[in-house]
Amino acid sequence: MRAPLEWINQHKYSFKILAFVIALLCYFSKQFNFPLTKEWGDSVAFMIIVFVLIDVSNTLDKKNNNTAYPEQLLAYKKLEEHILEHGAKNAVLIQYSATSCMDVIRALLRKGASVTLYIQHEDTPRQLGSLEQVSRITDKCKNIRGELGSLYDPDRILVRKFHTPSSLSGIRIDDQVLCIGWYTYEAVDDTNKSHKHPKDIIQVSGHDVAALIVWRRTDEYEALNRTFSILEANYKKNADKAIQF
Repeated sequence: MRAPLEWINQHKYSFKILAFVIALLCYFSKQFNFPLTKEWGDSVAFMIIVFVLIDVSNTLDKKNNNTAYPEQLLAYKKLEEHILEHGAKNAVLIQYSATSCMDVIRALLRKGASVTLYIQHEDTPRQLGSLEQVSRITDKCKNIRGELGSLYDPDRILVRKFHTPSSLSGIRIDDQVLCIGWYTYEAVDDTNKSHKHPKDIIQVSGHDVAALIVWRRTDEYEALNRTFSILEANYKKNADKAIQF
């Protein structure tokens, strides 16, 4: 089953052109009232079957492309490559400080996408005991416009802060591909103490934590997107108003 599907998928653009020609002939046949032969009817039926197989093949390809990465940064690099190759129109990002996802944001803006970025409010890590994260969040808000340079467009990037403690990171692009990761909270000891913030009692990690990339029309995408969408809806309703840079 897989071999013929791969062959059809490799030649799908040729089949689409052929289908277009057949559709034109069917249209003119109806318009000018000249009958098509049985062979043409068989051709139409054949093209319908081919398009069904192409759809099945595309679904299988996406299923095979669902991938787990040992670190979030590796997954984000893959997303960046996908955006630059295929473009993007809309993206929603749920992040802690957005330090790790700037290359993805640049790629999105470079391709003309609209970006909604939700980040953790600095009051939350301050209350938890992570001044390191407070510093990262406040620095990002001060510097993001400069980091984006000529790509910055206030009409295409919206940044809002949420107050509930963040546990999930995510990037969804065009409701086609979703990257999901996590934030871990670890007690600070001699092995992970920050030299810049030695009084921190909590270390929050995300860039070096595992992440998943899943594609639409797969069970994994549908399941994880439900979770992502719940958070998105909550932040859309309860997060602070958009930051003005």
